[in-house]
Amino acid sequence: GGSGVVAGTFAPDAYGDFPFDAFQGTSSGGLLNFAALSFGSAAVTAACFTLSRRFAADGAPGMARFSGLTGLVSLVGLLPFTLTFPGEAGNNVRFTAAVVLVLVWIATVAAHLTRSRDAPT
Repeated sequence: GGSGVVAGTFAPDAYGDFPFDAFQGTSSGGLLNFAALSFGSAAVTAACFTLSRRFAADGAPGMARFSGLTGLVSLVGLLPFTLTFPGEAGNNVRFTAAVVLVLVWIATVAAHLTRSRDAPT
């Protein structure tokens, strides 16, 4: 969450012809936006794989598989976006799909952990 706030605070640099007539160099704000996005992407991917192992150890194989799959999609969809040019159409589609899946994963993990906490013992 914090990396999203930092990335949103600093405007990304222009790429290609968008926006038209924009400065086409690298700025400190653009570098901070890039660094925050990269850190957040790596953190989400690590969290997915970490929770996948925890769910497997706790006897929740469905959540373990979903977390591992989300980590893999995050690795393929988010990290390359930060390492390549975001203006390319394929990268934008992969990035958007990965973000949607990560948000669904966060909600599902929260619901699962809330249910397991409230379960009678």
